Amino acid sequence: MAINVSNQMHNIRWTLERSMLKTLAHKLQCRTSEVISRYKVTDSDHKMFRVVIERPDKVPLIAVFGGFPLERKPEGLGVTDFQTRSAWHKPANRRSEVVQRLMAGKCELCGWDGLVEVHHIRRLADIDRPGRRPKTVWEKIMSARKRKTLVVCEACHEAIHGGRYDGPSLMDG
Repeated sequence: MAINVSNQMHNIRWTLERSMLKTLAHKLQCRTSEVISRYKVTDSDHKMFRVVIERPDKVPLIAVFGGFPLERKPEGLGVTDFQTRSAWHKPANRRSEVVQRLMAGKCELCGWDGLVEVHHIRRLADIDRPGRRPKTVWEKIMSARKRKTLVVCEACHEAIHGGRYDGPSLMDG
C-alpha cells in the first residue's frame, strides 16, 4: 500500500462529504451547517452522518456516511490467509465472457477455426428499430444472445460491414 494513501483518502472523503452535505441542504432547502447539526453523530471517536427513518411494523431504514478511520496502518493488515497466486489464477467471472469467446478462436457465424475478430454495435436497440429492414442472420444471433459483440472471422467481419453477409450460421445448423 502506498505511504501517502491516507492523505489522498482524506481529500476524497472531504469531497464526497461536502457533496453529500450540499445535496442534502439543497433538497431540504436549508444551510449545510443545519444539515451537519441535524445528522452528525460521533460514534467511537469517528465522525459520521446518520439518518434513521422509523417505519411502523417494519425495520427502520438507516443510512450512514463515515464512521471509520482513513488512516494508514504502518504494520499493515498483519498475517492474513490471502493467497495471491490462487486469487490471481482464479477462474474469471461473467465479465470476461467476450475474452473466453475470443480465446476459443472460432467464428460464431461460419464456425471457422483460427484468427478471429470482434464485431461490435453501439446498442442492441439499434437492431430492433421499428420500420427497419428485416434482421440479417448475424443481427438475429446478437439479439438472441443479448450481446453487443459477435466473435467472427475476418471474411465474415468484412461481409457484415459490406452488407453482404448471407453465409451459414451455427445457430441455424
